[in-house]
Amino acid sequence: MDQLTFISMTKTKGWGWYPPRFCAELGRFAFVFADVEGVAGELIVVHHGYAEMMKGDWSRSGKQWIAALRECFDSPNFQEMCDALDELTKTRNLFMHGEWSFLSDTVAMVMKRHHDKSSQSPGYEMADNITPEMIASQTQHLIAIEVALGNYLGDKMGIS
Repeated sequence: MDQLTFISMTKTKGWGWYPPRFCAELGRFAFVFADVEGVAGELIVVHHGYAEMMKGDWSRSGKQWIAALRECFDSPNFQEMCDALDELTKTRNLFMHGEWSFLSDTVAMVMKRHHDKSSQSPGYEMADNITPEMIASQTQHLIAIEVALGNYLGDKMGIS
């Protein structure tokens, strides 16, 4: 899509225009991610003991809670799931905190600014060619992780 078409589409639909299919898929993604964080948090608390978990920053999203989650099981499968969840956390942050440009009803791009702590400089990450189907696929991956986390939680609690 050329710049003139994009500007024309934006003026016609307005800056507050969001394609319904994107809204539905992004909403599902956000809700499922919140569910995954909840199950992961419960697994972390059960593994570490409720009293011990009152200190530390494990409840923060991102690297801290993924690191605490990794400690729950040493198995390669669990660690691979944590790797996948770490990547999906980055995707979640991009989707939820990024600035969206909808090139059409079915294709978008998103850019998220960030501050690089190591170099003390601004930066950004960007993803293009995002479709509602791609978001739905990421959501399905999250659902599989949620089911697996529930099974691990059951194992940890001795109720599998």
